[in-house]
Amino acid sequence: MDYFYPEQAQKNMIRQRLVNCYTEAAPDKLGNIDHIMKKYNRKEHILFKQLATKYEKIPECNILR
Repeated sequence: MDYFYPEQAQKNMIRQRLVNCYTEAAPDKLGNIDHIMKKYNRKEHILFKQLATKYEKIPECNILR
């Protein structure tokens, strides 16, 4: 029932996108996702731009499309 907690729903969506990206691009970073989410809290757009640039050939990482 994410519609009762939209902020949590957004965090879940961001986390899943990061998991999808790192599963394809850098599986060794999967254990750092919680740390990455804390570091980029409320600055996810910066993270997504960096991922899209670094892993541009991997569709799962091109979150800005």
